[in-house]
Amino acid sequence: MDDDHIIDWFDCGRDEQMNSWLYKHARKWQDEHLCQVWVLSSTETPGDPIGFFTLSAHQVTPESVPTAHRTNARDNRAWVNNLQASFPASLLGKFALAAGFQGQEFGEILMLCAYAQHLEAASHLGAKFLVLDAQHSNLAAYYETRFGFLHTSRVEGHERMIKSTKAIAAELAEAL
Repeated sequence: MDDDHIIDWFDCGRDEQMNSWLYKHARKWQDEHLCQVWVLSSTETPGDPIGFFTLSAHQVTPESVPTAHRTNARDNRAWVNNLQASFPASLLGKFALAAGFQGQEFGEILMLCAYAQHLEAASHLGAKFLVLDAQHSNLAAYYETRFGFLHTSRVEGHERMIKSTKAIAAELAEAL
């Protein structure tokens, strides 16, 4: 996100807190390196957001990850399953589409953009998972059925969900 994005009018149609966060806090959070904000817009109106998402560094405790999803390589299973340190991850903190663009495949495009940015970050810093906290059960069901995120726990009233970087890389490669 940069100063050319006109974010004051953004309305996802479902969550006034999400709208408010974008125009009141997004630039401040990005300036303080609390997260990076990405905006999806059309080539015809590049300053008008269709949607946006944020990513930031995160970590996941081993006990919150299902055993079957802790390791990519069978040879590493024994030591990874006994790992006491947290797994590095990226947090998909915010994810929203403008109301007028919902139901038109833009959610999938926005998620593929988030996947690409997650993979780029993981290539530099390492991140075993992409994590999100779904605020509502219907959102959790959407992320699970549409994007393959796994439920891991409840955190502060939200449904914590993860998807492995390996699965994201495979899905992104297939989509492109």
